[in-house]
Amino acid sequence: MSSLEEFQDKLNSRMKAAASAPHWQSSDAEAYMAALRSRRQQFDEAARSLIATVIKPRLEAVAELFPSARTQTDEQACRCWCWFACSDRYPVTAKV
Repeated sequence: MSSLEEFQDKLNSRMKAAASAPHWQSSDAEAYMAALRSRRQQFDEAARSLIATVIKPRLEAVAELFPSARTQTDEQACRCWCWFACSDRYPVTAKV
């Protein structure tokens, strides 16, 4: 199984677990919230890793082809993007 397939399997299992409706007593709410914090932390770690190793390098490779392009990263929000400014050859702006 390829690493992409393994990633998709893990992602699918986590999505199913996250989508299951909580059935708890009021005393179980604290344990549920702890598990929720744990899942959020795992998501943040996966997002930062994915941005650093896959998304940002590809955006930077595309940005190098356009003199008016700039990449930006918001580490806290686990986001990165590429801004393509208007130029003579490409008279539009875009944010990817």
